[in-house]
Amino acid sequence: MKICNAMMLAAAVAVSTGPDVIASTAYVDGGAEVSGLFPLGDRSSQIPYGTRFAFRDGGGGLRLDVAVDYPHMNAIFAATNARPWSCGDCVEVWLDPSGAGKVVFQFAIGADGTLWDRRNPGMPPTGWSAQVKRRENGWSFVAEFPYADLGVAPPKKGDRWRGNVCRTYLDASHSVITHATWADVESKFDNPARFADLFFGSAEEERELVRRRRMAALSSLRDEIRSKGLDGHFAFKMKRLEDGAPETLVGEIVDEMRVLENLR
Repeated sequence: MKICNAMMLAAAVAVSTGPDVIASTAYVDGGAEVSGLFPLGDRSSQIPYGTRFAFRDGGGGLRLDVAVDYPHMNAIFAATNARPWSCGDCVEVWLDPSGAGKVVFQFAIGADGTLWDRRNPGMPPTGWSAQVKRRENGWSFVAEFPYADLGVAPPKKGDRWRGNVCRTYLDASHSVITHATWADVESKFDNPARFADLFFGSAEEERELVRRRRMAALSSLRDEIRSKGLDGHFAFKMKRLEDGAPETLVGEIVDEMRVLENLR
């Protein structure tokens, strides 16, 4: 086993510790809701209008429930094919089933009921649907994205996609436009490398998966240390890892093994 492979332990247990106050993972388990969006390129504060969404696995497709607050509903007007997001408030849904940016889908749902699909812009969607409901100070929708239409097999428990939920809205005067995002995509929505995670399962199931991967990675690291005859040398540090020491210790062990090998 190569030394560099031991670095997989850190990846297996990596946890986001950034300043974001919005969950970086959406659990596709029928119950976990994500709340809030940030202005595009600015993670210092959330937009003032509430945005709540939840992904669900419907068996034959991915379901997305979205509810947003928007006090300027009287400013909503019909969109056009030329400007599909001109209705005043719009939600974009980005999906990357591969998690590697191979095929990325972009959908848009407007507060006026307009639907848009990047695969066939200007035409009514045929493979997916969204039902929009308006209220006095906001609107909501339920979108259904069949797996067959996305060209993928139904995900299994523990599978992980990448995606994003975004909003583009105008103020009451239509003079100020705001672009908002769930994932930290920096300066543009179309940035799959920085999409957030969609985990097919619950938070508890993800933690268990991470625990199992951690145990497997620790076992592999221990085997590598043993194969190099360094059991005694790293006994204390391995005990610290097993007791929950920070994963930066993995890098220290790998670097030290590399030095010891070069000294032989």
